[in-house]
Amino acid sequence: MAAKKQTYYIPVTMDELMARFVTNMVRSECEERFQNDKQVLFKNSLSEVPNEQIEEGVCKSFSCL
Repeated sequence: MAAKKQTYYIPVTMDELMARFVTNMVRSECEERFQNDKQVLFKNSLSEVPNEQIEEGVCKSFSCL
């Protein structure tokens, strides 16, 4: 039986593990902020939402990505 080629990276040193941990923490935080900030844009009627609030929601959503 032939061995499969490993396609994902396995961190080896403590520095690599900590870097991955911090990166995943920041990604989770950005994803949570994105979910919260985009709620402004999913209202039934955007005509009732002030333009400043729409612009702020779009800017914050893009900054999280």
